[in-house]
Amino acid sequence: MTRKQNWPEKRAQALFNRLGLSEILRNDGSNHPKAIHFHESKQGTSLIKDGMLFSDDPYLSGISPKCYMRSEPDYLFQSDYVEVKGNISGRNWERLGRDALNDNIRLALLRMKMGYIKSILMEYHDLEPKDKDIADCALEFHKKSNPKDRFYIHWSTLIQVIQSPDQNLTETVLNYNGLSLPIKLLTGMDNLITCRLFVVDHEIMSKWDKL
Repeated sequence: MTRKQNWPEKRAQALFNRLGLSEILRNDGSNHPKAIHFHESKQGTSLIKDGMLFSDDPYLSGISPKCYMRSEPDYLFQSDYVEVKGNISGRNWERLGRDALNDNIRLALLRMKMGYIKSILMEYHDLEPKDKDIADCALEFHKKSNPKDRFYIHWSTLIQVIQSPDQNLTETVLNYNGLSLPIKLLTGMDNLITCRLFVVDHEIMSKWDKL
């Protein structure tokens, strides 16, 4: 079943059509869309923030923690991936909206997996006793969520390693059918020729509008 497009995806799709980017194909046309896991083990990662496991829903904070496992890119482009986003940019982590924050955490985890920045993932047995208690309490009533079966990162460490969310993406140029398209690329993938993750956000789409 084809997933309904949100507004940024509708805007991007209109631009793909106008610019003749026929090789950019949606990644949800089957029951098995391609996914990018954030760790080779396919285990998820939770964020320890403000003395609890992070939840992006203020009404469920500490009760339904996020577990970042994988991303399913919106589009496939030959041997690469394309994510369509709204406003993903930000110089300051604390000022990011909910969606942009989650997106940048996912990008950070992927950069760690690829070795572009040092990994700050911690296994359960590496946590301090107080952090083990945080994980145990948060997941106590989640029968399918064993605290030992995921990784953890500390918010304070994350924002030290990546001081600005804008560091996660680098603007570059995609040459296609005579077009030179500004586009964002996961920082560190500059020398790759396949399996790259491109991002088209409102900033990039505004530049495409002028082409």
